Amino acid sequence: MRKKYRAKYKTSYTLTHIIIFVILLVSVVLGSIAAGNIPLAYFNPVSQNIYESFHGLGFAQVSGSRIFDSVFRYSRIIILVWVLSFLYIGILFQAIVIGLRGFFVGYAISIFVMQFGVGGLALAIPAILLHNAFLIIMCMWISLNERCRMRERAEKFTILVLSLAGTIIIGLYETYLSPSLSLLIFNALN
Repeated sequence: MRKKYRAKYKTSYTLTHIIIFVILLVSVVLGSIAAGNIPLAYFNPVSQNIYESFHGLGFAQVSGSRIFDSVFRYSRIIILVWVLSFLYIGILFQAIVIGLRGFFVGYAISIFVMQFGVGGLALAIPAILLHNAFLIIMCMWISLNERCRMRERAEKFTILVLSLAGTIIIGLYETYLSPSLSLLIFNALN
């Protein structure tokens, strides 16, 4: 009886995570389509803002507050997904959080590709894709143990702690490494 329950439980998780992954892919595609439908009058200020941002990267000072802001921003997402994983309806909200993140990633990558051509994809990888992909993977990992029993909550708390440590890695990457790599690729494109 117990093996049947576990098999059914794992099957429902597999199906749920396949559905969330499909929602993620669809949201990335929808973000790309949305970026492709921007009127030219709105696209020119966006492209000028991109150029100004990358020209400012060479002069930007890295401070502890930038690292803290980045870690805090990503920690809120991780904690939200973790808290929602205890609720029966939480998987719906997790799918919405992951789907919105995918939409924004697809949108931003498409803007870079429209602005810089194929080189925009090379620019989008360190500037947008790497840390967001890591965040999405952590959100999917946290949501793996939805509706757990009381004795499994300690394991779920360990996953939360590891994911929060991952947000520190994301924050350090976003603050130190991403601007340097992005500026290097941006200068190579211009």
